[in-house]
Amino acid sequence: YLDDLCSEAERAGCEQLLILGAGYDTRGVRLGLKIPCFEVDRPEVHALKKAGLDDLDLTDEQRARVHHVAVDFNKESVRKVGENPHFKKGARTIVLLEGVSQYIPKESTAETLAQVQALVGTGSVLGISYVNEALFDDNAEILEK
Repeated sequence: YLDDLCSEAERAGCEQLLILGAGYDTRGVRLGLKIPCFEVDRPEVHALKKAGLDDLDLTDEQRARVHHVAVDFNKESVRKVGENPHFKKGARTIVLLEGVSQYIPKESTAETLAQVQALVGTGSVLGISYVNEALFDDNAEILEK
C-alpha cells in the first residue's frame, strides 16, 4: 500500500519523500522515484544500512537522491531534517511513518507529526502504520473484541 501511495503522490506533484524511522527500508531506491528521499533514523541504523547499500548495484544518481538524517525520536527533533540543504521546507512532501509508533511513546509520535507538519507544505501526503497500544498493554481486551 505505501509503495503505491509514494508512486501516486509523486505523479500528483509531491517533490520529496520523507521516511521517518526508515530502518532498512529501500524505498528511496527501490521504487524508482525521481524525487529526493530523506531517511530519518538513529545513527547506528544508518551506519548498518549504508554498509548494506554499498553491496547493491546502485547508480550514482540513485545514491545522490537518498539523504540520511540521524534522529532519535525520543531525544531529538525531526526538525533536523530541515537543516539538510537538499530538503525543501514548505514543499509538497510524501511522509511515511511505518513501523515506528509501537516503539516510541504516543507523545513522541504526536510531537514528531507536529514537527513534520511545520516542515512540509499544503498538499503533502501522510502514510502511517499504527499499532493500537492495547495490543501491548492488555491482549485479553483485544481478544474479547
